[in-house]
Amino acid sequence: LHARNKVLTKQKHALSMHAPCTHSQKLQAIEKAKYLANIPSTLPSVSLKAKSIITNNSCNMIHNLVANFDVPMASIEGAIQTVAKGLGVVVEGKVSTWSIHQVVKEGEVAADVQMVDEIGQVEGITLSSDGTMHKNISYQSHHITFLTPNGKGVMRFAGIGHEVNHTSETQFEGWQELINWMCTVYNGCMAVSGQEKSMDPLELVVKVKGFLMDHAKDQKKLVCLFVKWKEACEREVCGKRALAILPLDDVVTEDAISSVSGPTGWDTLSAEAQKSHTEETLYQLHIWLGKECFASLSSKERDAIDFFVWAGCCMHKELNVVKGGNACMQAWWGIRNIKGPILLMNCDNAAVAVSGGPNSAMASCTVSVSQCGAVKALSLAGAIFCHKDDKKDQQDLSCFFLEANFGYFSPWPDTSNVQYQSHCDAACEWLVHHEMYVTYLELIMDKKDTRMYTNIEHNIYSAFHCDSTTQEMSCSAIWGQCISHPYLCNVCSSGDNILELGPLHSHLVTHIKILHANPVLVLGTEATHSLATLNGTSFECPEVIYVIQQLLQNKMRFPHIRALLVAFLQGTLETVKRFTAKFSPGGKIDKLTGEQQKMARMNTTNDVNEGTLSTLHVSMRCAPQMLLAHFNA
Repeated sequence: LHARNKVLTKQKHALSMHAPCTHSQKLQAIEKAKYLANIPSTLPSVSLKAKSIITNNSCNMIHNLVANFDVPMASIEGAIQTVAKGLGVVVEGKVSTWSIHQVVKEGEVAADVQMVDEIGQVEGITLSSDGTMHKNISYQSHHITFLTPNGKGVMRFAGIGHEVNHTSETQFEGWQELINWMCTVYNGCMAVSGQEKSMDPLELVVKVKGFLMDHAKDQKKLVCLFVKWKEACEREVCGKRALAILPLDDVVTEDAISSVSGPTGWDTLSAEAQKSHTEETLYQLHIWLGKECFASLSSKERDAIDFFVWAGCCMHKELNVVKGGNACMQAWWGIRNIKGPILLMNCDNAAVAVSGGPNSAMASCTVSVSQCGAVKALSLAGAIFCHKDDKKDQQDLSCFFLEANFGYFSPWPDTSNVQYQSHCDAACEWLVHHEMYVTYLELIMDKKDTRMYTNIEHNIYSAFHCDSTTQEMSCSAIWGQCISHPYLCNVCSSGDNILELGPLHSHLVTHIKILHANPVLVLGTEATHSLATLNGTSFECPEVIYVIQQLLQNKMRFPHIRALLVAFLQGTLETVKRFTAKFSPGGKIDKLTGEQQKMARMNTTNDVNEGTLSTLHVSMRCAPQMLLAHFNA
């Protein structure tokens, strides 16, 4: 009787679970019938499934909608139906949100398997990465570059990962986890498919021949950590290969037993402890044997095994060179005991300086911490005319004002986001449209009830009327027209391997020396772009050159443009030599053979990682609930 009750209870539970499903199935059947009743039978049809299994074409479509077009997974079904209706196609079958989640995850796994399989077929790869913050969370983008067996250079996206901070150690751990995870996924997929393929993480690390990054100190430390890890992996791999011809079990077991005071101590250990001792002994044996084998090699063979080179993004080179030139230019005022640009104090410092008196200790303190000059003025102007937060300050109003006066749209360069070349371009905008921006600032004040500027508006208005600031603007604009734009154009058009840019950087240093010794090439009344610019092409903004020529005629107001330009070029020359030392004759990159340059192929800039992080920002605004795994897929 008890057994009979148990069977009846199970049947009752099964019926109670089946009843809701039956009701929903009926509703779905009714809706499908209504939908099909309204569709002419002559329309072509497309099936998302084949025998209740989502087809490969459907998977590709879903993956592209999520990955390339930021369609939320909950809206995939609606998007498919809407497009099909517009094309006059009947869609048969539906894909649930859960199935879409699985399709996206499978895409990420397939990408990892493909990338590891490609890496296994090449001799060398290079890595690149970059980080950013989004809502106080650190993200790190990773890419892997290599030359395929047919000679084509490719770059693969290796994913974006969360990190607790942006230290070198954390970034290094992120690369370790990423490489181990990729190999684990690859080996698991190969085992399931029955293929006798595998990838040891140590073998993948040994293939790393270079690293592309910016010139920050944490990135240089990251390279040092990675090189040490790579050397350890190389020794271990070398030891594994040497030990493969020996009776492994006998050797390892004998060493493991001797490490725990002989057979008596070994027998007292648990099976797990014995396994741990065996693995540790095997690892130490690999390292020792690897070092012995490495020491027996010739110096040429050792250099080939330890070959590793890192290079810095050319965009960051140009950015740092401009910073070096600006620092030297600002120091020129103090060295010559000449009054420099007007101080641009913030609200608090300005209030303290006024309340304490000009000769007080507080005023001296505020002066020492306040900044001045062209770069500071351009940053403040960017915060007014084109703030990175599109809800703050003037935004498009200033653009519409210029459009109404000039007949074309002229946005302020994105100095608020510190975009590349933005400050040099903003200096050109400052000089060319100087009077119009002054007029616009006056209109801003006039339409206020208080008829007063805010502190930042007052600083910008004062900077527009400061002759010393204008002279610094001229130097920044000249650099942008003569060096910055031509250099970056050459970087982007000189091929896709930064290791081949030695001649370009040699020409860059030479041209800066020529302008430094002969500023008349750009400041003279007969100056032409063929001698002034790096590559002899036309100026990007010839109007600013005409404006500077006019300023030079007024020696009473602008007597120091020539001297400031020489100081600026002196600072850039010292900085560019430091940042291109590896490209100079006898440098590490200059010594590379053609085969090594191909093996350690790296892009000329790190724009891919920075662009990926920017795409992440946009995607997370469009789909706030999107998981990072879905973005990586």
